[in-house]
Amino acid sequence: MSWPSDRDGAVVTFLNYETGTCIDLAGGGKDNATKVIGWQFHNGENQQWKLQIADATDPNNPKWVIRNVKTKTNLDLYHSEKGNGTKIAGWAGREGDNTNQNQLWHFIPAIGAKGYHVLKIQNAASGTFVDLRGGNPANGAEICGWAGSGYPNPHQLWRILRIE
Repeated sequence: MSWPSDRDGAVVTFLNYETGTCIDLAGGGKDNATKVIGWQFHNGENQQWKLQIADATDPNNPKWVIRNVKTKTNLDLYHSEKGNGTKIAGWAGREGDNTNQNQLWHFIPAIGAKGYHVLKIQNAASGTFVDLRGGNPANGAEICGWAGSGYPNPHQLWRILRIE
């Protein structure tokens, strides 16, 4: 079962469950291939993401577009590559577009914590997960695609803080 569809249109910040590091569009850059990195929470628009259902063909597991509030670029898995360490970046895309598989994501519920929803973010094309590489809490840490398993990897668990 997927994350509830009533979050469609919500603006959120993703915080790593273990480190508290946010998914951050580096420098708020709007160029294609701008790195997505881990950064300490500061509530800037480059850490805010609008969630949009792009494909609800399977209502129990819709595909989502994750759109940066500052730049209007989408969270993108580079070329939908399946290899561990594949770059995740900001990339141009249309609002609610369901055709670019690099930019479609599933939300997989994990464990709960008071005031937050905790989940894994899985690329719809590759099946890899958004991963804070090595669990590195430092500003500028790489966020990439990485294979998952049945074991809950804390590098792949994200708390969702709703902004609006």
